[in-house]
Amino acid sequence: MRRTVRIKETIATIEADEKFLKEAERTIAFLRGQLEAYIIRDPIFAVTLEPHEPFEDAPEIVKRMCNASSIFGVGPMASVAGAIAQMTMERLVEMGCEDGFVENGGDIAMKNSRRRKIEVHHGNKNFRVFMEFPPSERIVGICTSSSSIGHSISFGVANAATVVAEDAILADAGATALCNIATPETVEEDLRKIVSKKGVFGALVVFEDSCAFYGDLPEIKVARR
Repeated sequence: MRRTVRIKETIATIEADEKFLKEAERTIAFLRGQLEAYIIRDPIFAVTLEPHEPFEDAPEIVKRMCNASSIFGVGPMASVAGAIAQMTMERLVEMGCEDGFVENGGDIAMKNSRRRKIEVHHGNKNFRVFMEFPPSERIVGICTSSSSIGHSISFGVANAATVVAEDAILADAGATALCNIATPETVEEDLRKIVSKKGVFGALVVFEDSCAFYGDLPEIKVARR
């Protein structure tokens, strides 16, 4: 069953057995509350575009965001959507969920008992890009950043930069970093740089008329229109 949860700026889609949906909504609200309370104490956390050292008593979500962002040299809020998705999905798995996902602003934390096809949205109507994920015993993070779609800050030129990693917090920070640096001329080097980080499985970049990828990714399909 699928449900959309809207809490202030958060618009998340949860797909899981119906018995898990109420807890997913509660967890999203709880995590948002933790972030809002922390930002009052540490406002720089919310606005810096560089790695940030959290307070010693910061909640787990803040510490995990700061850790992921430090790996890629971006600000902690670069991973906020992935963090909410990841930690909500972790809670559902704790409750026994074996198949489902939490998608938050295009950033996904997913656990599969079956094959799932994920489309990379990049804004070019001439072709579509899909990744087909096999069943998995663990949560996988799939996150995308774009220089042309959405409201997130980006300093790059890529239509879409997608990172697949061991969790969505790491994938979200990595996607932001990749989108900031990737150009058609340097994309191979840029992809290798991101995938070299521990916990990152693979990455993909879409430009206006081309697509490049590197690492241990699921099957990729490009459909021309």
